[in-house]
Formats: sequence, C-alpha cells, structure tokens
Amino acid sequence: MSATKFFVPEADSPSDGAILYREILEYLVSNGFCVTQDIIRRIEYTQKAQHQTAEVGYAASANGELVMAIFALSSGSYAICTTHRGWDMTRTTIFTGSDGDDLVNTVQYFEP
Repeated sequence: MSATKFFVPEADSPSDGAILYREILEYLVSNGFCVTQDIIRRIEYTQKAQHQTAEVGYAASANGELVMAIFALSSGSYAICTTHRGWDMTRTTIFTGSDGDDLVNTVQYFEP
C-alpha cells in the first residue's frame, strides 16, 4: 500500500481534521492515557482469536463503524476511534494490543 497523507474522514478541511484529531487526543489524555506522537493509518491485529483490521476512512472489521483515527498508546496498545466508539467522546474506544490474547500484527503510518 502506498503512503497516504494524514486526513480525518468527514472533516470539512485538513485544518478542521487536525483540530478534531487533537480534540480526541486531548480527550484520551484527560482520561489517563499516554498517547504517542505516532499518527497511525492502519493496523491489523488479532483479538480473541479473530483477525481484525482498522484503517482510517474505512469500516472497522470489529464493529463495521467508520474508523476516524487510531492512536498509539505508550503502553504498547492502540485506541481505535470509530464514529460511535471514542470519537463521540462518550463511549470507550476499541483497545487492542496490550492483553495476552491481543496481538498487533501490522502497523502502517500516514506519511509525514
């Protein structure tokens, strides 16, 4: 897959997307998560023995919702924000990568 420039789905402009992304990042931090500077485009992972894929701008295989952003956490896990999980700042994001049965297989980043 070729590199893609950073974007936030459904944002009116790149600057609006950056503002929305920052708001969600700050929301995660305010809830005690240490978010890294990595800007993730796509991850493939195994959760509860099921292969899953999450890519910004596409439906998450875990729940069928549009992936709005993926955040790398300092704990080695990832927070996958979909339209109704994390992005709305009311329901918990999809977390993966830190438990015994979770394994992140592939991580792709947006181009700098």
